[in-house]
Amino acid sequence: MLYATREAIELFAKEKGIIWREDQSNQKDDYQRNFIRHQVIPKLKEINPSLESTLERGHRKIKDELFLLEKYVQKWMQNHVVKDKSNILIEKAAVDNATLLWRTVKEYGFNFDQCEDMVVALSGQSGKRFMSPGYQLIIDRAHLIVSPHEKFWEDVTIKQGQDNAILGSWDMDIEKHELTTISKDSFVAVLDEGKLNFPLRWRKWKAGDFFYPLGMEHKRKLSDFLIDSKVPVTDKDVITVLETAGEIAWVVGYRIDNRFKITPQTRSALSFSIR
Repeated sequence: MLYATREAIELFAKEKGIIWREDQSNQKDDYQRNFIRHQVIPKLKEINPSLESTLERGHRKIKDELFLLEKYVQKWMQNHVVKDKSNILIEKAAVDNATLLWRTVKEYGFNFDQCEDMVVALSGQSGKRFMSPGYQLIIDRAHLIVSPHEKFWEDVTIKQGQDNAILGSWDMDIEKHELTTISKDSFVAVLDEGKLNFPLRWRKWKAGDFFYPLGMEHKRKLSDFLIDSKVPVTDKDVITVLETAGEIAWVVGYRIDNRFKITPQTRSALSFSIR
């Protein structure tokens, strides 16, 4: 109704025989909108008698400019934003102002003030995290990574003979494995069954964890291993470990522990596969 003045609406109602009903609160300045209507608009019309038509032209102009801006943002997103099943990756080098970033991430609950802080943080150390009601945005080395808040995952106990376990969104199958074959799939771990003490514990990794990466004889902090492996910050939040008697046997999806690998002395093996 922005195109119509009050006088035009009243005239239309009279011509069509529509009963006019006036809200009594319209006559009071208790509400901000009424104060603007009764006090501000008349003063502005003293300066510009054609205020309504001026505002209407301005509205059309802004509407057209917003249309062009939206087209530009869509094209920019096609070139610099990638979406997969769970994450949105925004090319870090392509972000040069808060308005463009806000247009890209506002649907995930981030406000403009946050986007201004994000742009400032681009030149700082990677790992800076911003939160909205349903999402997190992390400034990584080459991308701004938007992902849903992780759900709380409780530790899972795996008993001997158990053939399946579920942790969060991960599903693990457990089965006997032929000693003559070794999988090269990073989501499959083949471990010496004789060196495993059941029940096993499958959990999210935590600060202070360490293990002996396959091929190494000395222990290494898991946090350092993940940094050296260039694991994105958001992926770190969902990394899990398979533990036996307090020792990490497998950093799930990345590396088994050297102490639990198959050797010529291995008599039986188990494979743990993630899907």
